[in-house]
Amino acid sequence: MNRRALLRATAAAVGLGGLAGCLDLASSFGADRGTASGRAGPGTGGEDAYPSLAQTGFPPTVCEESTQPWALLEIDDPQFARDWPRDVDERYADDGRLDDSQVVVGLTGGDRPRAYPVTVLWRHEVVEDEYAGEPLLVTYCSLCRSGMVASRVVAGETRSFRATGLLWRPEDVFAAAAEEDNRSFGATVRDTDVGVRNAGNLVMVDRESGSYWSQLLARAICGPLENEALAIRPSQVATWGDWRREHAESEVLLPPPYSGVDETGAERRK
Repeated sequence: MNRRALLRATAAAVGLGGLAGCLDLASSFGADRGTASGRAGPGTGGEDAYPSLAQTGFPPTVCEESTQPWALLEIDDPQFARDWPRDVDERYADDGRLDDSQVVVGLTGGDRPRAYPVTVLWRHEVVEDEYAGEPLLVTYCSLCRSGMVASRVVAGETRSFRATGLLWRPEDVFAAAAEEDNRSFGATVRDTDVGVRNAGNLVMVDRESGSYWSQLLARAICGPLENEALAIRPSQVATWGDWRREHAESEVLLPPPYSGVDETGAERRK
């Protein structure tokens, strides 16, 4: 489903009670199953073949759809400063300033704390970075209000992730399990305490294998890496004002054009 298309209404919310078993199910889905496909898309096997993870959500044919890299401009050359300059594009803030009430995703453990404003993630959704010596992926899906920070190293290889321009909604039980298991977190530009909304979720692709990944589940839903999970890294959600008071030496992600976007996507969008 194209991310610009109208979304179906979200199914009734799943209660958190009894999710312990669901967590095990979500983390081990497909581990003991025969694959239903050649790992390049959804299943094409016979009646006894198990569905791919992609086929359990909506639309089940998402892996048959081509990527649309012009739909979003991912940040692949992030730049940081102690605060935003005065000439930031007003699309990222009403007056071009990062005010204290705006929400950031914060990381610690490197040379200095680092913050990623949700107002920037809202528009670009994927940021490739390196922090504390590790390749990192910082993502956000505005439709699901879901954030996720993970290592970009999968199966021993550093991966390059891009948004596909597609949407996919996992089963409610898997979405609820991902939030309960702290693989994803909910936030908006002005609110640090919202639940994840299981609507059409950002689908990413790693260029090295061509696998499709659910941002909400932090898991490959089809392709050569199907069922591989991203290694989640600790992060915090706070307002910029609270974060700065707690981490006075923090640096913050600058929006484009200070940070560079994926040139491939930029060229295709022209």
